[in-house]
Amino acid sequence: MVYIDEYKKKLVPAEVAVKCVSSGDTVDYGFFNGKPVVCDIALAGRASELRDVSIYTAVTVPPVPEVIKYPESFRYMDWQWSKLTRIMHSQFEVAYYSPILYHRAPFAYRYLLNQDAGEKLNKGYRSVNYDKPESGKTKWISIVRVAPMDKSGFFNLGPQNSETSAKIEGADCVIVEVVKNMPICLGGSEEAVHISRVDYIVEAPDDHGCFATPDIPPSEIDQKIAAQTKNYEQRFLSPF
Repeated sequence: MVYIDEYKKKLVPAEVAVKCVSSGDTVDYGFFNGKPVVCDIALAGRASELRDVSIYTAVTVPPVPEVIKYPESFRYMDWQWSKLTRIMHSQFEVAYYSPILYHRAPFAYRYLLNQDAGEKLNKGYRSVNYDKPESGKTKWISIVRVAPMDKSGFFNLGPQNSETSAKIEGADCVIVEVVKNMPICLGGSEEAVHISRVDYIVEAPDDHGCFATPDIPPSEIDQKIAAQTKNYEQRFLSPF
């Protein structure tokens, strides 16, 4: 593989990769199953060293992020709440709602958060210290889960790739967490990130997979609705 040497140079333990995060920085986690797990644990392990780190994601799925255990160090912002996020907020008050139109997320990353569009609409806007120039420059870090690298040096971003490419473009530091069984999403546009755009590679353990909601047996009402639908299809949609 042409890119194997570069891969080996960028491959580090999660604890090393997250050392790029400093107090006051903004960290973007992947959405849905793009949320890192190994790097999240490593970042939580630095809680005593960090303060005012803003973490953004959307539709948080299990496992529960470790960083929420340290609210004095990390502020966890979810742009589109899941059931887990609601539980985190209602029972532990550790998650905050930062609303966004989901389909506008790529635009927000590219044109509102990634250029000098005014004092508050730039890379530092989402930082806790955005209005404190004396705090110094803050960084934007992107940490996302991906599929293993292919022979051309690309990491597929999986089925949650809607805004990920735009998020990576604007970041000062990019960390990918490789998950062996991440589903491959095709498209030919923004479904993958090349190794040349990645700063650190972290490999998740082989037993790490993607969260999938458990199957729920259909209720009696569900079965009646399904039967009505089947009858309708047979009566009106059959070609014979």
